[in-house]
Amino acid sequence: MSIKKTLLATAVTTAMGATAIEAQADPILSADWSGLFTILSPDGLGLQNTSYPYYADPTWGYGFRTQV
Repeated sequence: MSIKKTLLATAVTTAMGATAIEAQADPILSADWSGLFTILSPDGLGLQNTSYPYYADPTWGYGFRTQV
């Protein structure tokens, strides 16, 4: 009976150890975004960003484009 318990304990320990090692092997993903976006109303019209410097600068489409 003691040998069966030892074998069972060894099998469970090995299975749990293999699972833990496998979970650590997942790759780490990263991403980087840059650009401009426009917020639209439910009607599809562009909403103006009224914060500085967006609302007064033609680079930002006078507030209709916001940088990411």
